[in-house]
Amino acid sequence: MMKKVPNEFPNHRYERLQPDLRTDIILKLTMPTRTFVPCRVSAGFFNSEYYVVLGAGSAYIVDRDSVRVSKAPENNAEVDGRVLAYVIEETPQDALVELSGEPVIGGLRTWVPKRDLEYVAAA
Repeated sequence: MMKKVPNEFPNHRYERLQPDLRTDIILKLTMPTRTFVPCRVSAGFFNSEYYVVLGAGSAYIVDRDSVRVSKAPENNAEVDGRVLAYVIEETPQDALVELSGEPVIGGLRTWVPKRDLEYVAAA
């Protein structure tokens, strides 16, 4: 919730709002969990991006900084890698993840097996 704070300009029709500590805590608790998901990695259209394909068949163009590879893909070759994703929802066996990139095949979110996730420690 936002608390109303006295306005320095009494004739002004808008009220200034101040964030409530509870709101900050709730926002921190509801932030999606970061994880790395296995993928196949190819070169993107530009030097700053990769084309990644998840096991379910979804494909994305993502920033290179979001991908872990042991060796950068050359020419039209594919390499194994892991891409940064955010866990949106979980079931006992699967997780719905969202990638920060442009979907090429499928949507922004896709289901992956939970056993494949590599969770990132919270900062």
